[in-house]
Amino acid sequence: MLDRTQEQALMKRVAKGDKTAFRDLALLYQKPLTSFCLSMMNGHEAFAEDVVQQTLITWWQKAPLWDVDKGKLQAWVFTIAANKCKDYLKRSHIHQAIEEADIVVDDNSVLKLKKSSQRSHILKAMAKLNAKQKQVIWLYYFGEMKQADIASSLQMTVKNVEVNLYRAKKVMNEFLKDEKENLL
Repeated sequence: MLDRTQEQALMKRVAKGDKTAFRDLALLYQKPLTSFCLSMMNGHEAFAEDVVQQTLITWWQKAPLWDVDKGKLQAWVFTIAANKCKDYLKRSHIHQAIEEADIVVDDNSVLKLKKSSQRSHILKAMAKLNAKQKQVIWLYYFGEMKQADIASSLQMTVKNVEVNLYRAKKVMNEFLKDEKENLL
């Protein structure tokens, strides 16, 4: 990734309609966005790809609205993605289809776990979380965002972020503990 100053410079160019600058930023964010959306869509690749495309379009269209003083570019972009995921789920009524879908893991995803079985268990555990918990877990651990930045981007309090992190970790730990016991 670029440092914050470089990102800001590119975003200023994007806000003025510079397609090359946007392409450069979009290429940097493509894999993390895809992984995030894949997680939010419980591994359904086609839906995740649609949401990533919608996110990129919205990012391009709303680039002039981004305010450097209100937070990191990463938080802003992932907020767009999170909102697009929610909208997509509401609009297409795929909640049931996603819950029943097999979990598919993209080897290029940000989840750099050593074994594919570990990756699968983590994604299955994340599938047990509600949408808000998934967003918080993803942004905190995989997006490496601070709780204050997550709170700002998801429009919630820092305390609410802490509660969602705690509950998500508890649900995931219980699921993974049960999975481990079933394997033995």
